[in-house]
Amino acid sequence: MPGLAGASQEDGVGLVYVKNWVSRREGDEHRLEAEASGFGFQLGLTSLKPPVLHGEGGYSRKGSAPESAGCYYSLTRLRVDGVISLEGTTFPVQGSAWMDHEFSSAPLEPDLAGWDWFSLQLSDGSELMVYLLRRKDGSLNEASSGTLVDAGGKALHLPHDAIRVEPLDHWKSPRSGVVYPSGWRLRIASLDLDLTVHPRLPDQELETPETTRITYWEGSVAATGTAAGKAVSGKGYVELTGYAEKMDERM
Repeated sequence: MPGLAGASQEDGVGLVYVKNWVSRREGDEHRLEAEASGFGFQLGLTSLKPPVLHGEGGYSRKGSAPESAGCYYSLTRLRVDGVISLEGTTFPVQGSAWMDHEFSSAPLEPDLAGWDWFSLQLSDGSELMVYLLRRKDGSLNEASSGTLVDAGGKALHLPHDAIRVEPLDHWKSPRSGVVYPSGWRLRIASLDLDLTVHPRLPDQELETPETTRITYWEGSVAATGTAAGKAVSGKGYVELTGYAEKMDERM
């Protein structure tokens, strides 16, 4: 039906909405509003760093062929202020957020099963994004890579051979029966960075039978470790796809 959703850009203000869910952007300021049954929020977000272009000037490879890529940028540290409403009670909230935006016109290459994706905000003011493209034979595609954003907002591209990620444990979903890695050691020797990453909750599996019909794991994680010999902690999220089914069957 007309009017249920839309997007516009006028006088420097970008607006996207789906019914009463609204995202409004003006300069470095973002406003998010949503209402659902028993839950809602009104949040203001301010970007504390400039946008980060991943890969080569925002062209992020996702396979062996040049056309297997996405246009990918992030706002890696946003200050958040606002309110959350739960069952009629309103709570003031403050926090930190991360915004990713990537789009591509090419499907996933047929030899790829899925990906492991990490995004972390660290206590030294830096941020780390890493994605590992898993082949069906268990090896990693050479397009796997990452980005380190330092405290001043400068981005450093990390090639696949600079990144080491080792699963520390596994978790089996009681619903789907799918087994996911759960806990990782993430090392980048060139940065003297050594992190242990753990899910805040083991069960953060998502099943989407009414939309994408993909079963995958995506959720909140915490990190501890060292950076340049100093203790560091962090928070972020991890996305794990292709463990329930090969992603080329859906994408």
